[in-house]
Amino acid sequence: MKTNALLYLVFTVLVFSAGNALAQTNTAIADTIDSQFEHVIESSGTYQEYKVIKIRRINDLRETTRNQIVMLEQQIDSLHKKITTQQSQADQLHQKLDQANADITQLTKRKDEFSFLGTAIQKDTYSTMVWSIILVLAIVLAVFIYKFKQSHNITTEARNNLSDKEQELNNFRKKALEEQQKLGRQLMDERRKHNSTNGNN
Repeated sequence: MKTNALLYLVFTVLVFSAGNALAQTNTAIADTIDSQFEHVIESSGTYQEYKVIKIRRINDLRETTRNQIVMLEQQIDSLHKKITTQQSQADQLHQKLDQANADITQLTKRKDEFSFLGTAIQKDTYSTMVWSIILVLAIVLAVFIYKFKQSHNITTEARNNLSDKEQELNNFRKKALEEQQKLGRQLMDERRKHNSTNGNN
């Protein structure tokens, strides 16, 4: 945008400077022709209310005026060519500027995106996608840690319960073994008693 304004300003200055140079030249020539007319009128003789001008001076003035007009036309043609050249240069600069703007737009677009798995992705989209994946993985990790701790607590409690139950089972076995041994002894004592009572009869 700044470059467009700068090009417009440069073009305007060039056109005005060319027009100003032409105007100054025209003013100088007009002053020269005007002073020559004044000189012819002042140097001419008077007859009644008319001025008598020598043909040579009128012809000189006509020739000078014609030469000045030809010179002015040449200057106008030269300035027209200069303006055309400057316009062409301005058009070329506009084309280069448009191309530069297109290149800048393309580079900005390229800077803001890159190829990921063969697909062009905006950096913002990629960043959002990566952070979403990281967030999902963090949530999954938190769930796994929670489940692991919960499962570890359950396992620890189950081991403690198993240990208690094994202790109870061992105690029960000991008591059962002691009871069985006690009952076995009593049974043996009763058999002996029974056998000894039968042997006495």
